[in-house]
Amino acid sequence: MKRNLIQIVTLALAAAPLVLVGCGGSSEAGGGGGGGGGTTSPIVFQSDRSGNTDVWISTVTRGGPEQLTTAPGFDGQPVLSRDGTKIAFTSDRAGSLDIYVMNADGSNQVRLTFFPGDAKDPSFHPSGQQITFVAQDVDGVFQVYVIPTAGGSPTRLTTGTAAHAEPAFSPDGQRIAFASEEDGDLELFVMSAQGGNKQKLTNNAVADTMPAWHPDGTRLAYVSKDGDNRDVWVILVSSGARQRLTTDPAEDIAPCYSPNGQVIAFQSNRAGGVDQIFLMTAVDGSGVQNVTNSTSNDGAPCF
Repeated sequence: MKRNLIQIVTLALAAAPLVLVGCGGSSEAGGGGGGGGGTTSPIVFQSDRSGNTDVWISTVTRGGPEQLTTAPGFDGQPVLSRDGTKIAFTSDRAGSLDIYVMNADGSNQVRLTFFPGDAKDPSFHPSGQQITFVAQDVDGVFQVYVIPTAGGSPTRLTTGTAAHAEPAFSPDGQRIAFASEEDGDLELFVMSAQGGNKQKLTNNAVADTMPAWHPDGTRLAYVSKDGDNRDVWVILVSSGARQRLTTDPAEDIAPCYSPNGQVIAFQSNRAGGVDQIFLMTAVDGSGVQNVTNSTSNDGAPCF
C-alpha cells in the first residue's frame, strides 16, 4: 500500500518534462502544513526553475507542473486548502513579506496582510476559512496571528518578547502547533486555536522547527538539528516520544504528510547540493525517492 501511494504521487509529478513536487515553507523561513484532498490532488511547491522563486503546482488532471506566480522577487511557502481550491503563499512583491491567497489555478491573487514588518509561514484552517501565520509586532518580534481567508483584520494569538514561527492548524482545527524561542532556543509548542492552553513538546539544546501534523492529529513531523545537520523527526503530541526518520549527511527539512498519512514529502540537498523534493514512508523513513531530479532548487513540499 505504501509503495503504491509513492508510485501514484511520483506519477503525478512525472507527468511533465521536468518531474517536480512541493508545498510549504522555504528553507530560510520555514513553512507550515497544508492539506490536500487525496493522493492525486494538486501538490504546490516553490521553485527557482524560472530564474525567480515562484509558486508552482503539479497535477495529474492538468498534465503536470504549472507556474502559478510570475511577480519579481520571492513568491514561496505555498499551502493548499483542504478542498484544493485555494493556495496561500508568502510574497515580497509589495516590499516586505506578506501573506497572499489565490485560486488553485493562480488566478485572483489577493494580498491579506499589511503589517509594517514581515508576515510569513501561512497555514490553512481545515475549513479553509482562516489562515494562521506569523508577523512582526511593533517591536519587530514575530507573533502568531489568524486572519479570515476572505480578508479582514488579523487576530493576535501570542505575546511576549520571544520570536514565534511556522504555526500549523491541527487536522481538526482545534489546535495550532508552532516553534518558539521563549526558552532560549527554538522548541515546539501546541496551543488551542484561540491561543490558550499552551503545551511544550520538545526540550532540547538544539533547534526544533517546521511542525507538520499527521492527518490523525496524534503526531507531528518536524525538523531538528540533532548533530551537524538538520533531519526529519516525528513526535507524539500526547507523550513527547520521538523518532528520527532521516540520517543522511545533508539538510533534510520541510516535512509534509500525505493526506492519508502514509508518506512524508520533504526537502533535501542530498542530491548534488541543490534542493530537491523527496518522498519516504512515514512509519520509518524507508523507501526514499527523489521525485524532482532537476538542476533547479525545488523546495517546501506539501500535499
